Amino acid sequence: PRGGRYGTFLHGLLEWAARSTGRHQQGFAAALAMTDARHRMLAQRCAPRRLDDWVEPLDAWLTALLDRTWMLDALAPPGGTAPSLRLADLDPRRYQVELEFWIEGRAVDLRRLDQLITRHTLDGIERPQLATSYLNGMLKGFIDLVFEHQGRYYVLDWKSNQLGPDDSAYTQEAMRVAMLERRYDLQYVLYLLALHRQ
Repeated sequence: PRGGRYGTFLHGLLEWAARSTGRHQQGFAAALAMTDARHRMLAQRCAPRRLDDWVEPLDAWLTALLDRTWMLDALAPPGGTAPSLRLADLDPRRYQVELEFWIEGRAVDLRRLDQLITRHTLDGIERPQLATSYLNGMLKGFIDLVFEHQGRYYVLDWKSNQLGPDDSAYTQEAMRVAMLERRYDLQYVLYLLALHRQ
């Protein structure tokens, strides 16, 4: 189903996975290994939302997500191989779930900030301009996952936007357009600033 409450529901499943504790493992590895506990958790969370038919598909999705090897193409050296990672391989001592941050803004010129973000992210592709002129006060946020991998720090933000009825709607270009339309590039830059400061 579509809608923000289902996105929040999916975020909750991923938070559970990140904080899982098993007999010999913790974090994403424990969530992947604990088949029965994962299935019980899904059944308990799906039942009050009348999503009982979704327990098996969600279990398959979560299992595949935790076990998938992600290639970090942007970090590949010229002519070299991109580093890779699996969520299940991340050390729970090296990541933070829902990292809270506060950023103070004093007369931040959002038009100028918008120009800089556009120039330096997503290959400078045009995107909707920010409507507000200035940012004043405190910005509070939560970063879904911050982790260290092979000496580098990463920000991971879960997105569950529905772009179409099947997998063919989720091309790289379609996802890039959705990111630009919703200005997730601004969110990304603010998250990096928060991570840098903290």
